[in-house]
Amino acid sequence: MKKRFQGIVSQDYDLLVRTVSHHQEMQSVIAKAVAEHTFARTSVSVLEIGVGTGLTTRELLQDSRLSITAIDSEPIMLEQSRKNLDEYITSGRVRLVERDCLEYLSTCTPKSFDAVVTANTLHNFENSYRTNVLSEIRRCLRDEGLFVNGDKYALQDPAKFIESMEWQIGKYKEVFLAAKREDLLAAWTRHEEYDARPDIIMKEEDAERVMNAVGFTNVRFIWRKKMSAVLVAVA
Repeated sequence: MKKRFQGIVSQDYDLLVRTVSHHQEMQSVIAKAVAEHTFARTSVSVLEIGVGTGLTTRELLQDSRLSITAIDSEPIMLEQSRKNLDEYITSGRVRLVERDCLEYLSTCTPKSFDAVVTANTLHNFENSYRTNVLSEIRRCLRDEGLFVNGDKYALQDPAKFIESMEWQIGKYKEVFLAAKREDLLAAWTRHEEYDARPDIIMKEEDAERVMNAVGFTNVRFIWRKKMSAVLVAVA
């Protein structure tokens, strides 16, 4: 799979977070969904796909029952998450793995995890690869296990999709130009354009259809702001 988080895009990822005012709210929604679904369990095993700099991981770890295996294929991102999650790695609550996610999932025994979480990761995949990943996630979840994805889900309405995309690019201009980072503005604008390609774009209704096709149940969106949304489903 093509790597999309190299160079300045991965080195300055946390600056990107400033362009999404509702980013922290999305993290809270993800963590709450996991906590509520697994409330009856005394310990919860979680697989996080695309750990990035560890922002979602830290939010999840506020629940002391959770232990997390966090994977990413980008060494620069893992280097940052290793620093940000050092205390949890030392205590044994987080294990970082450098691996392509589909390759890693294929090595997991069936029904290995209580929950699988991703954030701002799946939308980067080509559609066929994404479908294979979702099928493997379903296989790796325990019965009634939870899948949560906080991500860029394109609205089906073309006009609303364009409006939300223009809003995001406007935020890039606001933050990156103030930081005198024209290089990041150009890089992330190209990233948005790439995400809109027919073989990449992840639309709401298409996503629900694929999730149902690979065997998930109770597939639904529980939160949305602009392009960002949180989808949950049960194995």
